Amino acid sequence: MSLPQDLRKLSYSAVQDNPALMEKYTVPLDTALLESTVELLPPTVADSLSTYGLIDADLSDMDRFLEPILESYITTTTSPPPEYTPALTATRPDGCEICEREHLPLTYHHLIPRQMHAKAIKRGWHKEWELNKVAWLCRACHSFVHKIATNEELAKELFSVEALLEKEDIKKWAQWVGRVRWKAR
Repeated sequence: MSLPQDLRKLSYSAVQDNPALMEKYTVPLDTALLESTVELLPPTVADSLSTYGLIDADLSDMDRFLEPILESYITTTTSPPPEYTPALTATRPDGCEICEREHLPLTYHHLIPRQMHAKAIKRGWHKEWELNKVAWLCRACHSFVHKIATNEELAKELFSVEALLEKEDIKKWAQWVGRVRWKAR
């Protein structure tokens, strides 16, 4: 990993927490920043690109070659997460994010329950941009999640799919329900 640490860890969350990062990595990239980033790459990168004829042998094209790649990476990683709207289903996964069954209709679960939005902001549990994150769950998993935790617990502790999957009873539920084949009546 030859890229600068802050560039490797760049994300929407990071630029929300640190506006200086967004200023530093504004697209189009500053020439000095681009050159300093290219200088950090090992010589084997330039050798490979030159061997395959992607850049000149004198390496003068290296920064121009990498500029659109880095800009695309920065634009993608700093973009806000997509919000669910009925017209926007491109962000919808193929299966439930807990049990991973693909043959069932999915519902969207607000990872920070809507009833808790004002409290989550006021108490500093979350930032405003995080409030609309959702997980796609089958009806059985969605109901189970709301059965095992209050809205406050969901907002404070179980506000990501990863956090939900770390909870032991959800792990057991996912293993069990993943084996169940629901039949239409």
